[in-house]
Amino acid sequence: AESASATAARMDDDVAPLAERCQMCGHRTPRPLCFAVSGTIGNVGQLLVDRLLARALPADEWWTPSACWTVSYAASIGLRLRSHEVLVFGAHPDRASSCARVYAKTYAAYASTLLFSTGLNLALVGGLALSHELALVLTASLTVCWSYHALTLSWGRSLGSPDGRYSYTAVEATSPPRTSSLQSACAPPPPPPPQSAPLSFLGGSAGGRIMRELLAGPGRL
Repeated sequence: AESASATAARMDDDVAPLAERCQMCGHRTPRPLCFAVSGTIGNVGQLLVDRLLARALPADEWWTPSACWTVSYAASIGLRLRSHEVLVFGAHPDRASSCARVYAKTYAAYASTLLFSTGLNLALVGGLALSHELALVLTASLTVCWSYHALTLSWGRSLGSPDGRYSYTAVEATSPPRTSSLQSACAPPPPPPPQSAPLSFLGGSAGGRIMRELLAGPGRL
């Protein structure tokens, strides 16, 4: 019998992420846009941890904002992983075999982001003397592109567009195309309806011909 974890992993593989199912004006939703939404969810979770740490650590120390950023970012990686699976990339390729491998690859991908963002936060706080909150917002905004490319490689996705899932690509229409008014105006007229047999009983005189035309239809006059 199939275990519960294997069943859950198989179900996750069968469900496409929101980036591949959602459409905007007949086009596939850009994956970076879905990543921005997913990253915002992770940022909210990180902000909650950051606020708790800011209350616990000494507020007058220069290293407190960077320490809050580093710890809260690392604590939010689990939430970010699940959010990216649902909204952006789909189930991680290694989830069916080993959840530990999934988290190891994800933390390895985030390691470069964590080092970069920590150094950036230190420069903003220590070098530019920005406030804790402003440095938090700027650091989160500037690390989006870095983390997106790192996670794209972690999921085994291409940075290009070979599968049509990266950019704002058109979705193939399932209904027949509609004919525009210009195409209708330029289309040839429909063929005339079939005519009935000559009404020979009216004779061959001029009056008979006119009567035959009237009986055959007004368009024949």
